[in-house]
Parts: sequence; structure tokens; C-alpha cells
Amino acid sequence: MEREVTWVGLINKIGFVGTYKCDLILYLAKIIAFAGKKVAIVDACEEDVWKYNVPVYLDSKIITYHDIGIYLDCKTSRDNMKLDLSNYDIVFFDYGFNKDLLQYAKECDALIIVSTIEKHIIMKLRECLKAITVTNGETEGIGIQGKKIDAIKIYRDVVLCKIGPKYVDNLLDIDDRVNIVMEYILGFDEISYKCRIENQYNDYIKFNKLPKTFKAMLADIVKACTDLNDKNIKKALNKAERGI
Repeated sequence: MEREVTWVGLINKIGFVGTYKCDLILYLAKIIAFAGKKVAIVDACEEDVWKYNVPVYLDSKIITYHDIGIYLDCKTSRDNMKLDLSNYDIVFFDYGFNKDLLQYAKECDALIIVSTIEKHIIMKLRECLKAITVTNGETEGIGIQGKKIDAIKIYRDVVLCKIGPKYVDNLLDIDDRVNIVMEYILGFDEISYKCRIENQYNDYIKFNKLPKTFKAMLADIVKACTDLNDKNIKKALNKAERGI
């Protein structure tokens, strides 16, 4: 008999759906940690992406990385895991495209959708969004009856071509699936890509050279998803971005 994964006593739960978000989650987590909050990341992805984005020693499934607690390989309810995260102020749940665990997104205080506009990724994301859809006032998946879930939308590595964000929105039926409260369209940026790769290989979290628009987005998301004020966010971001 399956035993569900449960998360206990959380104050702020922030769920992520989609792909190419490990760096984004780490940047956000580090800013919040520098603001004095205890932060954790739960790897609920089907893909083994997190163990290649952070240093993992031996077969450890729980690590501390730059004062951030990271819980690896929590991808199925059959793990028989009961994660007591009550000591953390903020917990990020990375669901990736894991439709089996998307039901738990209803427990999150915020939902963030992250994607590039590559077709195979958009098609996978479309199936995930169907799992959290509310239509005709009736629950279809994890939505609250009669109300669409609020979400932040981020499209990354967007380039000038015939396939633009509006076309992708239509392909996803995103406005019918969720209620977008904030959105960010990030063009492909070589500096951001370089930062992402160097952090993975050098085992640090450093993002001082990111474009100002990217860092402004990080500050916006932290403000929207936590109780931190502008002054504390700016101070924490200035420290976190330097990798100290």
C-alpha cells in the first residue's frame, strides 16, 4: 500500500513546475537565507537533475549546501518518506514535470512555472498544466473548486523568431489553466548561461554578473512569496550575489 509523502509544519511553501530552474531556485534560496530565514529545497523531480547541480557525497539524500537544506530523490509517494521540515521558514518544492506529485502543489502558497519555448518542453508542460486545471467551475486535478491557481510565469532563453511567448501561451492554454499574477520573459543571455554552468562545476552559488533585469526578477519573486521587506531583500541580494 502506498504511503503519501507529507510535509509537516511549513510556513511558506513555494512550488516549481517545468524545467531549467535549479539555478533560479538556488539564487532565490540563497537570497532568502542571507535575509536570516531557514530555507530548504525538496527535489520532487522525475529527472535526476538536482544531484548534478549540487555536490552530493556518497549516497546521502539530505545535504546542506551554502546553508540551504536540500532533500534529494523525493520523486514518488512510494518513497515512504515523511519529511519533517518544520524547522524551515521557506521550502521550495521542485516538481519538474512529475505529474504524480503535482497534487501536492495545492499545499503550496505560491506556484512558479518555468520553461524555455522548445517544443518538447512545452508539450510536457502542457500535460502538467492540465493536471492543475479548473474548468467550468469544477475541480479537474488539484485546483480549488471554481478558482484557478495563482502562478508566476517565467519563460527563459527566448529568442527572436516566429515562435514567440504569445504563441506558446496559446499552445499551453495557460490563461485558461492558471491565473498568471506575474510574468517574466527572459531573452537568451550568454552571461546568465555562463553563470549557470560555472556554478554547477565549481560548486558555488554566485550571480553578481547576472543582468539587472534578472536580479530585479529575483527580488520581485522574493518580495511576492515571503514577508521580507524591500530593504532586507536588497541587502540580502547584495550579499548573496557575490557568493560569500
